[in-house]
Amino acid sequence: MEKDRTDYRKKTMRFLTACLSLLAGLTLQAQDIPLSIHLEGRNNHIQGFTLDTTARCVYASFTTAFYKADYKGNIIASIENIPGHLGAMSRNPYDGKVYASLEIKDDEIGRGIAKGMGIDVVGEGQSAFYIAIIDVDRMDRIGMDPYKDSVMEFVRIEDACRDYADGHKYGCSGIDGVTFGPAPGSRNGKMYLYVAYGIYSDTGRDDNDNQILLCYDPASFSSRKALKRYTVYTGNTSYGVQNMAYDASSNRIYLLVYKGKKSILPNYDMFAVDMGIKASKGRLSLAQDGLLDEASGIRGWRFPWGSTGFQSLGDGMFMISENGRNASTGQQCSDLRLYRWSGDVHKPFIYIER
Repeated sequence: MEKDRTDYRKKTMRFLTACLSLLAGLTLQAQDIPLSIHLEGRNNHIQGFTLDTTARCVYASFTTAFYKADYKGNIIASIENIPGHLGAMSRNPYDGKVYASLEIKDDEIGRGIAKGMGIDVVGEGQSAFYIAIIDVDRMDRIGMDPYKDSVMEFVRIEDACRDYADGHKYGCSGIDGVTFGPAPGSRNGKMYLYVAYGIYSDTGRDDNDNQILLCYDPASFSSRKALKRYTVYTGNTSYGVQNMAYDASSNRIYLLVYKGKKSILPNYDMFAVDMGIKASKGRLSLAQDGLLDEASGIRGWRFPWGSTGFQSLGDGMFMISENGRNASTGQQCSDLRLYRWSGDVHKPFIYIER
């Protein structure tokens, strides 16, 4: 009898999942959003992307190059030879410009990028971290220069520069995840810029078990001073928040990471900050419907994709990067694929098929 009930529940779940996928497909057809977009890169893997549903194009970073492409993956314009690690990104809802993290640093990652570009490695103590503000409307050709063509401006993130130089305080390796979202404890109203630290994986220290999110007012962002510094207890990860995205329908900021290596922690791939809860002494709260690790109290999910790009499209739909390498050319590439949130703790997203 119990087996029959279990089988019935499984069949019911499969049926409901199929219905959700069908409804999602109809919604996407109405919005004319593609199921997938294939992007071809070069030697470096995709770091992040953002979809512009009004202009029907996608913007993406392949570390040292920034692409503007159409929905078929054709490159319309590009910014080349960016002298650092251009990472995660998000579009400013107020001015339409793309805000992306940029690291120019003296560690292993920085040395690898410099070697690949044939440029000098920055000297010790000269590492710096910026938000690159990209005027995508001015991008009109392939091979634009990040400086000469006046399509990028740079705002230095002083907090990260200081903590990186101060013995990698809190495990700081720079910055990466970027998104716009409301103030903690609210749902609507003014949107703020959130910038997440990159954090080194280190099993020998315990001051690196929190993610750090800096909060800025977009209207006065050039002042470089963060309004707030928030922490989120997730346990240590490998290089911190790789990508993050605010989802208005759930009022969450999703954090996508390379999972950590501390054996006493659950080491999830994804976490979600509940933005409906006010911060307590600067600490943000994780959403309470993920997998629960009883020992640490940490909740999260196991999901193989999204650390190289993740965007909410509303109504429980997400575009998620599945990065890889082109077997014939050997070059890096990514398939941006549409998923729907399922609510299943073991399989949080369902790929949408028409």
